[in-house]
Amino acid sequence: MKRNTLKIPVLLFLFSILLSVNVIVAQEDEEAKKAEHLKELEALRVKRDSTLSILSEMKLTELVDQMNKDSQTREHFNSPAYREMIRKRKAQSQDLFDIISKNEVVTYIPLMALMKINREAYEQTDPQVRLAALKEAFKQTKMYNRWGIPHLYWQAPAKAMIGLGKVAEATLKTFLVDKTPADIFGHEEELEIEAYKYRRCDYALAMLMAIRNQDVKEISRDPKQRDAIIEAILLEKE
Repeated sequence: MKRNTLKIPVLLFLFSILLSVNVIVAQEDEEAKKAEHLKELEALRVKRDSTLSILSEMKLTELVDQMNKDSQTREHFNSPAYREMIRKRKAQSQDLFDIISKNEVVTYIPLMALMKINREAYEQTDPQVRLAALKEAFKQTKMYNRWGIPHLYWQAPAKAMIGLGKVAEATLKTFLVDKTPADIFGHEEELEIEAYKYRRCDYALAMLMAIRNQDVKEISRDPKQRDAIIEAILLEKE
């Protein structure tokens, strides 16, 4: 009995040592993770600074080429080339207009940059060129952040499409049969998209509604009701 009584303090001592070791190991692991995270952040900062430095030294034609590349995979607001243009190259807006006017094929990000820094020059670009660029951007869209959420807000490309008015109607109608689900980044945005079960055709419908001065904020949550409106539009005579 006495021997067992002696064992208890020993066991408690050993347990406390083991607990202390585990705490120390856990702290070291946490510190290692923090150090690794800081290292990753520093690497991202260096990469970002390097990208900004490269962009700042680009000729305008090279910057436009980069915006054209970004148009294939990025939202305009996530394009470093776009940000360089709207923040540091406003004085070159007329030159940007000239480049856009001379090119047969234009992508949407250079147009969005011009619209941001020189609306008057943007309005002077060929509407058909704008339409072609926006149509291609809409066609290639996988994540709809670049367009916004119809019943809440529009991003610049959607505003540009709506701004074309009747010029854009025939193009938007071609998308009314496309029921590909619309995906979007962001937790709150995902909840909104899921609540309405938006599809590509619904974005086209919403932009058509806006062109026709109908209240998009009142768009139905029910896809079946939206489909009925779409069917009616498709039956319209040109």
